[in-house]
Amino acid sequence: MLGSCFNIAAGTIETTPNPIVKRIFKRDYPKWIIDEVKSDKSKLNGLVELISLCEGKNVEEIYIATAAIPPIFKKLFEDGSFERSQKKSNAQNQVASWLLKNQSRYVSALLNNISHAHTKIQRTSFESLLDIIKSESIAISFPVKTYKSLIINILKSSQYQNLRQGFMDKLNQYDDLRYYFYREINKVLETVDSEDLPQWHERVLAMLCDIETFVTKDSGFSFFCTPQPDGNEDESMEEIPEVTEPKSKTSLLDAQRPNEHKRIFSICWLAFLKIPIKSDALYKTILENMHVKIIPHLSQPTKLIDFLTDSYNAGGVISILALNSLFTLINEHNLDYPEFYNRLYSLLDMNVTHSKYRARFFKMVNLFLTSTYLPVYLVAAFAKRLSRLCLSAPPAAIINIIPLVFNLLLRHPQCLVLIHRMDTSVEGDAFDFNEINPEKCGALQSSLWEIQGLTNHYLPRVSKLALAFSESLAVAPYKLDEYLDHSYATLFNDEEYGDEVALADSVKKEIFDGWDALF
Repeated sequence: MLGSCFNIAAGTIETTPNPIVKRIFKRDYPKWIIDEVKSDKSKLNGLVELISLCEGKNVEEIYIATAAIPPIFKKLFEDGSFERSQKKSNAQNQVASWLLKNQSRYVSALLNNISHAHTKIQRTSFESLLDIIKSESIAISFPVKTYKSLIINILKSSQYQNLRQGFMDKLNQYDDLRYYFYREINKVLETVDSEDLPQWHERVLAMLCDIETFVTKDSGFSFFCTPQPDGNEDESMEEIPEVTEPKSKTSLLDAQRPNEHKRIFSICWLAFLKIPIKSDALYKTILENMHVKIIPHLSQPTKLIDFLTDSYNAGGVISILALNSLFTLINEHNLDYPEFYNRLYSLLDMNVTHSKYRARFFKMVNLFLTSTYLPVYLVAAFAKRLSRLCLSAPPAAIINIIPLVFNLLLRHPQCLVLIHRMDTSVEGDAFDFNEINPEKCGALQSSLWEIQGLTNHYLPRVSKLALAFSESLAVAPYKLDEYLDHSYATLFNDEEYGDEVALADSVKKEIFDGWDALF
């Protein structure tokens, strides 16, 4: 084994066979080197041997050497051995250069070993790399290049799933690590080949959505390697900065400012959303998290208007998932969307009654129709279209819809004409289901005969809900949440384990009256 060894006395670097390697390998060989390096700074050449062990194949030696080096480097960082300056002698600067070279070699070994087949080596290499980042950050500055390399190696690793959990635990625990992650992650994506970008895009999104902790002015800080703020800095009157490009240089002090965290978070997400989304699954994941984990922490949420309006106009499930975020912008950030209700009305088709997001959608529809200032024709159109969907919807969807329609009539008494009108028939119904403009669909000239038909539904629970329209409406509205979680599974359980259902006194011989006369 050859090693690059520094001669402290002569101030020179030699590449010669290290005498240590000539010794017989014993079980405590790595520990012997560790003790030698720790006890005498003049014997730093042992670092070369330890790093060589990290690059080897013996699992036990890799483990011992990997865990032993960070404390040694920490001590050298603290006493300034890594720093080069004109105030130091030539020999001291050469030592610093030699240490930096070997640190780089050690970091490369760690980055390689985080994907090691043995979980113990993965975990130790990951923790040791973070220890090196911490020591260098406190002594000199945050090692952005090393941290960026760590992120890249995690994302491309064959052990990604194992590494991701440990890394996410750190990001959720430490504000400074999370800050630099937001700052560098889009730069990481810029280095990826186009053919690999979809997988990296998916993995980065999973990391971003797994972050559960956010810095606020009242939350305080939890730092891994950045000095704790002294509390003298007052940001109470500081305006949130404009979302622009990241600064070319970032001081450690930036990670101590709540507004800077918000700014860098905004830059990160807005840049990420500019990347073309080629997978519906990714699109859905983004929209599912948008109103909970993204919008509340952006410095300027209105910058998402174009993205969300395009999503809302896309149709199908994408439009449904965009509703929550659009509501937030409309309700809290004064977004003006003139065609919003027309688009919402057009989403009411058979597909939505079979969607996995059905309950979420109907809940949002109810929310948007809460205002008593909505035009009568608009409320009538929604009530009628929802009732028409019940004719071909699965029972669980009908149970979602009927309480929603009932509440609409209670909230808007002008629409009660839809259940009181007796001069309409199925054949003469003025309502046009294919008309997507609620003002022109003719709902106010129609009636809710579909609800009357549901009183004869084969499922008792559905027929009972439909019968409520024939009784007094001077009752409290339905608590919609109690009806939105139904599925075939819940209905089956209710029927199987519920109270015994009353049966007819006599069994009919015909399904419909006059059935035999047809044959």
